[in-house]
Amino acid sequence: MGLSESDTRVKLIDPKLKAAGWDETKISREVQITDGTIIDSAGNRKPPRFADYVLYHGGMAIAIIEAKEEKEDHQKGIKQAKDYCKMWNSLFAYSSNGHKIEEFDFTTRKQLTLDVFPTPGELYVRYVVGRFGKLKQDPLSEPFHRDKYGLRYYQDAAIKKILEAFLSGKKRILIAMATGSGKTKVAFQTVWKLYNAGNIHKVLFITDRNFLVQMQLTNLSRFLIWMLLI
Repeated sequence: MGLSESDTRVKLIDPKLKAAGWDETKISREVQITDGTIIDSAGNRKPPRFADYVLYHGGMAIAIIEAKEEKEDHQKGIKQAKDYCKMWNSLFAYSSNGHKIEEFDFTTRKQLTLDVFPTPGELYVRYVVGRFGKLKQDPLSEPFHRDKYGLRYYQDAAIKKILEAFLSGKKRILIAMATGSGKTKVAFQTVWKLYNAGNIHKVLFITDRNFLVQMQLTNLSRFLIWMLLI
């Protein structure tokens, strides 16, 4: 009959990831992406959406894996993985039944069937070196500041977009985000990566309300003010 999806993950996919050099610091499982679309005025929602695996580089999601039962076609989850990659601004989508692995690479727009997962180093070469060359100062690889709340998928996507635009030589970058969607967190974590990688040395952080400055002085964004003063 074959293994169930949960057993396929534990007995087949996890060992393949380990064999490819993915340690637990670079893997998250059953990651909730959304709370579910609101479908009526009472606030009822569709079921939340989850990614079976998210693989990270520098704390940012770069690959999504959808797992299938052992008996199912290994390609069955590739569309879903690609959809999640588009939401996350991630570049590598995978679907696997534990034996074969279907890969879609957004950097080349090619889809291949594999027997093993690429190593973290292999994906780094495709993600960073293949697009920006060898970097002495690489903000993409710099870890995030530790945050117990983590990042929502669209915040992760925004930070990647900013850093990739910076590495592409763009001097002006505009990010439009709704009220309450974490603009300050995105700004702070972006600056944290750029500063600690040595790409920037001073930052001017401007708000349009005094209470925002006072509030940020009590949390992570004091780092931004500190950089302005040095």
